[in-house]
Amino acid sequence: MGRIREEDKPAEIAPDQRRQRQKLHSLRGPERTGECPLCGRSLFGRVRKCPNCGSIIEPEREAAPTKSQPTSADHRDRVPVSRDSLGASLIALAIFSTLLAWVWVARLSLLQAPMIQLAALALAVALASGALVYRDAKKLGIGQVPDGDGRVSMRPAYWSLAVATLYPAAAPAYFVVRSRHGSDSPALIGIIAACLLSVSVLLIGLNINSRAEGARREAERLTRESEWIINPGQTPKQ
Repeated sequence: MGRIREEDKPAEIAPDQRRQRQKLHSLRGPERTGECPLCGRSLFGRVRKCPNCGSIIEPEREAAPTKSQPTSADHRDRVPVSRDSLGASLIALAIFSTLLAWVWVARLSLLQAPMIQLAALALAVALASGALVYRDAKKLGIGQVPDGDGRVSMRPAYWSLAVATLYPAAAPAYFVVRSRHGSDSPALIGIIAACLLSVSVLLIGLNINSRAEGARREAERLTRESEWIINPGQTPKQ
């Protein structure tokens, strides 16, 4: 390669000329940013009003980022309290059955077979709760999505069978599990309602047995007294 000749080298710009060029460049104004959508005139810089027709120029808005859907690993389909109808139904069923047991069954006379009525009420509550638990567990994804501690819970059919057959133990446990799978219903209220129903059925059943035992003893006493009246010379049995 040959040497660059002196006449081919770019001439050096004096400082005064450099400042003058920068001043001219600054006088060119802002760069073109678009056109007016109404009259089509070119717009320069960030203007909000067209200098030609006076129409308002709205800046372009960036699209709002969409929220990413939760994956199966961190699945938490949060159900608002107003929409958590199945959880509310479970709690309402337990509370209503408790009131019904105290207001109705506990006040029945022994001639109305209160123990049979109490057993029928407890069986109906257990079966209805089992059906609600099955639908609720499928809705919340219990048994398909890992629990809060990373473990997979029982499937809906197993929870339904457990609640229907072992309500006093399975119902409170289910309220704890469903709270870990995205339900916003208060688990504490559900546990209290289920435990209150179980304790109420137990206490009412003991009360009915106590009344039946008292009635049996009274009947035996009356029988002994009637035998003594019929046979005055016979000593009443103690």
